[in-house]
Amino acid sequence: MVVDMEIVRSERAAMGKIEYKVVKNIEMGVDVYGIKIESNLFDRPEEATVSSVTVSPEKINRLFDLCIEHTVLPSTLQDIVEDFIISDET
Repeated sequence: MVVDMEIVRSERAAMGKIEYKVVKNIEMGVDVYGIKIESNLFDRPEEATVSSVTVSPEKINRLFDLCIEHTVLPSTLQDIVEDFIISDET
């Protein structure tokens, strides 16, 4: 678990009930970006973070935009990130 994450970008969706965040932390002297989603969509708090997705600001912003566009929920974030990484490699 990463403790010192900096929020780089943030946006709310679903009438303010979901907040998407790009987070950044430093691993071995390198900026590493991830995604955090906090939701109160179903009147109960839920959150998920995948902290080490990429070192590329462009890639994390692409993933961030896709998460918002497709209303990704915390419960599916890990799967979406894995699919994004796999599809980005091909």
